[in-house]
Formats: sequence, C-alpha cells, structure tokens
Amino acid sequence: MKGKWFVEECFCYSGDGPSHWYQVIRLVDPAKAKNKEYAGIYRKKSEANAEAKRLNSEDTP
Repeated sequence: MKGKWFVEECFCYSGDGPSHWYQVIRLVDPAKAKNKEYAGIYRKKSEANAEAKRLNSEDTP
C-alpha cells in the first residue's frame, strides 16, 4: 500500500552555494530498494504543500 504524499525539505549544493527546495514524495514499500515515489520539486513550500494536498485528494476513494 502506498502512503500519503508529503513535503520533504531538501538542499542542493552547486558552485553558487546551497539552494533550498521542497519535494513532494510518498513512501511506496519499505521492502523495495526504491522506497520513494517523487511527484515534483518546488522552490516554494506553499506550492509543494498545495501539490501534495491535490494528489492526496485524488487518491481518496
């Protein structure tokens, strides 16, 4: 059973220094090597939260 979508904060490092991002993910199956499913990455936390909320509402029967 797949879990609910949620927002995970992440940092990416490049020559310009660290940049702050938010990714929308859900846990798939702890027994599998690829445990996370990614839906997107966003600069603004509010956008990531809105996408997670939208995806969770679509998954609701």
